[in-house]
Amino acid sequence: MNLLPNKLHQKCISITYKNVENEMKKQQKTQPNETATKRNSFHIANYYMPSIRKAYKIKSRKTLETILERWDDAINKEIEWGEETGVANEKEIYQIKRINLREVIKIINLAPITRELKLSPEAGFVFAMGIVYATFIFETTSMCLTIREIYKIIPLNNRKNITLSKFKNLFMIKGTGERINKILYNK
Repeated sequence: MNLLPNKLHQKCISITYKNVENEMKKQQKTQPNETATKRNSFHIANYYMPSIRKAYKIKSRKTLETILERWDDAINKEIEWGEETGVANEKEIYQIKRINLREVIKIINLAPITRELKLSPEAGFVFAMGIVYATFIFETTSMCLTIREIYKIIPLNNRKNITLSKFKNLFMIKGTGERINKILYNK
């Protein structure tokens, strides 16, 4: 599903739930057998790959798939820990494995900021996923990823311009800054 209409993408402005809802209604008219996406239902991030690629200008679908696979592997390790220790319940496991539409919109809206931070498209996407997950998923569950674990999700060839130290600094300082908070909390 492509959530970014071409003219909206070119202007580099934020998208809203209403933009996505209108796009989904248009798609439903042309594809009536597809089911509507509900506001609070959870979805696997792969469903939104075309929009993510477009927002972050990630050239290779395979690279994006690799990032999502690495994210999934890291999350699965955390789930295993949660199950072994008994601190993760089914709802938390379901929540940590999926992301809802509002969170995807926040990740997409963080793309211009990651470019301003001079992050590669791939590092920017991982950065944004980490920020959104840390704020909305990890905070509400007993599971989390460290900044180092998030950094390691970035493919090696896309880490050229960002060290772990710089990534940590950006994550802690810029990731909790006013501009990002405005996107996260729709201020």
